[in-house]
Amino acid sequence: LARWFWGLLVSLISFLIGAAAWDFMIGLLDRSPVLGLIAVVLTGLFCGVLLLITFREMAAFGRLRRVDRIQTGATDALIDRNLTRAREVTAQITALYCGRDDTRWGRQAFADKQGDVLDADALLGLAENTILAPLDARARLEVEAAARQVATVTAIVPLALADVFTALTANMR
Repeated sequence: LARWFWGLLVSLISFLIGAAAWDFMIGLLDRSPVLGLIAVVLTGLFCGVLLLITFREMAAFGRLRRVDRIQTGATDALIDRNLTRAREVTAQITALYCGRDDTRWGRQAFADKQGDVLDADALLGLAENTILAPLDARARLEVEAAARQVATVTAIVPLALADVFTALTANMR
């Protein structure tokens, strides 16, 4: 019931905003065609950028789904102590990060050492230490920097929305 409420509320607000924008632009086109055309073009550009952001976010959710499948496979390989499944998971990890230059050294080190490992948990540990650990350290630094930025703004600016805005912009980076 709550899902219906929020869905309908968002739909109603979106409809009202759209209708108000439509009325505004039609009225502006009637009064001043040049300003109305500028408003239509700006609205079209805004909607285009919004659509691009939506596609980008959908692609990010797809990547998260892929990472979740890799994690589930790694957990299953660890529980079953299945070396074949662990090799499949490490191949998926390598394929996931093959386009990133910052993982080239780790992928190469993993490729050099993976043939020597005959245990599922050791193989996954090797992949984590060589490929994922540098990425984890870099992500930790990013999160710490964003947290420091939000904490600084919260301490200096007494407005409640300033820290929310700072957190949102840090999140968008």
